[in-house]
Amino acid sequence: MQMTKIEAVAAVVPTVLAPWDKCFVAPENMRPNQDLESDDVPVLAESIATKVGLISNPVGYEAEGKFWITAGGRRMRAGKLLKAQKRLPKSLKAGLPIILRSRDEAVAISLAENAHQLATTPAQEFKAYRDLAAQGLDAVTIARMTGSGERHVERMLRLTTVSPAVLEAFDRQEIDLDALRAFSVSLDHARQQEVLEAGLFNASAVRQALTSQAVKSNDPRAIAVGIEAYVAAGGRVSEDLFGTDTWFLDAPILDRLVEGLLFEQEETLRAAGWSEVIRSDGLTSLLHLQPTYPSTREMTEEEMAEVTSLQATMENTDDDDVFNETSDKLDRLFAGLSSFSPEQLASGTAVISLTRSGEIYIDYYEPRKSSGQSSASTSAPSKPKPDFGHAGHERMTRIGTVAVRNGLAENPAAAYDVLVAHLGWSLLRASRSYGTSYALPLARASNVECEGSNLKGDDNFAALFDRWNDALPTEITAFYDAVEALSSEDKQSLLALCVALQVNAVEPRADQRREEAWGQLQLAAKRIALDVRDLWTPNEDFLAGAGKARLLDTLKDIGQDVEPFRAEKKGALVQIVARAAKAQRWVPKMLADLGSVTPGSKLAE
Repeated sequence: MQMTKIEAVAAVVPTVLAPWDKCFVAPENMRPNQDLESDDVPVLAESIATKVGLISNPVGYEAEGKFWITAGGRRMRAGKLLKAQKRLPKSLKAGLPIILRSRDEAVAISLAENAHQLATTPAQEFKAYRDLAAQGLDAVTIARMTGSGERHVERMLRLTTVSPAVLEAFDRQEIDLDALRAFSVSLDHARQQEVLEAGLFNASAVRQALTSQAVKSNDPRAIAVGIEAYVAAGGRVSEDLFGTDTWFLDAPILDRLVEGLLFEQEETLRAAGWSEVIRSDGLTSLLHLQPTYPSTREMTEEEMAEVTSLQATMENTDDDDVFNETSDKLDRLFAGLSSFSPEQLASGTAVISLTRSGEIYIDYYEPRKSSGQSSASTSAPSKPKPDFGHAGHERMTRIGTVAVRNGLAENPAAAYDVLVAHLGWSLLRASRSYGTSYALPLARASNVECEGSNLKGDDNFAALFDRWNDALPTEITAFYDAVEALSSEDKQSLLALCVALQVNAVEPRADQRREEAWGQLQLAAKRIALDVRDLWTPNEDFLAGAGKARLLDTLKDIGQDVEPFRAEKKGALVQIVARAAKAQRWVPKMLADLGSVTPGSKLAE
């Protein structure tokens, strides 16, 4: 078989210059054509454009006047990109140097090159960067020459700033690259050397030793102060070059700044007239106190006009600064409508706490009243009697609690969502902390009962509870082993029961609201699509707690004409309302609204 001219030349001179417009990626190439970005072609092109140039020539074969690249397709595409940008190095302007082989040989070379290619280790890469930096090259130049990302090169070169003793240990292979990275979290060479001399070579142990006195940037103290104020006060910061962690190295400076923030808040509260201002450490007992709340007055006509004007400004502006400034004014105006009375200030206590999210949070309290203390002794205005009495209010909260409990127990997916949301909120956002002697916080079962009101679903819940109560061992080791052996479905069922058993939003009186608990119950009710009307309607026992006026209003709410019943005595009226409520599936608004959480509603921390 007669060789082509190109093959004849290749037999003597294996490298030929192929015109760029005649070069293509061969169908047999191990790396098929992809878009430039995903193949990092622009990065490779930057490397070829430097004095590094084309490190090795592509391999290919010729067919019908075209050159098909089997190994080095990225190099060819990078060269074509530079040609389009008119940035080709002189050595490549005449064409692409190709190691020309027969088709079979070219395909075999492609397979061998990709199958036996040995990737550079991070340690080898670091040493190479060090050598280039020692020649006076900066990170940007090194990145272009090697086809690496600038940020990556900068991070690797910053490893050279650790103690010379640590670098020498790395060169002697006494520590690996991970340990070297761990040493870089500290700026203190003396401390680095102490850790090295202590024989700590494991990356995790090194990092722990060097950051034991530092404060992580997600610590509430660090969040409260902010990195700018901390650095301005002389604080030093170190970051994990290859992670997301940042440390505040000077804890005394940080604590001093936090103390300043808290003291400033204390002074502001004292100036406002609070008789006692204390800081909560999560352990301070507040049992002798009960929450107190400000009174809210009606807006004046001038304030209403200002609110309208501010809201119009916010709706019509496209300027973010104007919007935010106007929003702040509106917030201040609404805040000014609420205030504590002189009597509340004179006997009250303001409690300052630093939340997990780094916010300074203030709770307000007054001395807890004894059970026999008359409400007339306080200057606070008397509160109207609840529609169905305090006993009726408590029962409604029990009904809501049990309805959600039963629903969660039979819906593992919903229980899982509620648990994850609760844990996430508790651990990442809530402002209260608590301790326990166990490795995990010890959950307490509430298992609330309705006391006189039966709900559809009670029997199912009782059967589920009995099933697990009978099935699980009473000794902790055996208990863990039994749970581990459960099927995935059974684990989900047990989890749902455990979540359900903890639900408790009961309120003994209407004037002792647990807003946070009830708000959380609403979220859980929404998740299980709870409709209390499917489970319960008010019976005569419940309705007996309401006055006659409220019973007539209830008939009106149900849609009945109240006039024929105005002359009825209360006992008869209770029976009439109970029958109407059952027929129309009516429940009090507090329970009817359970689960209808509107977007944007905010639960208090």
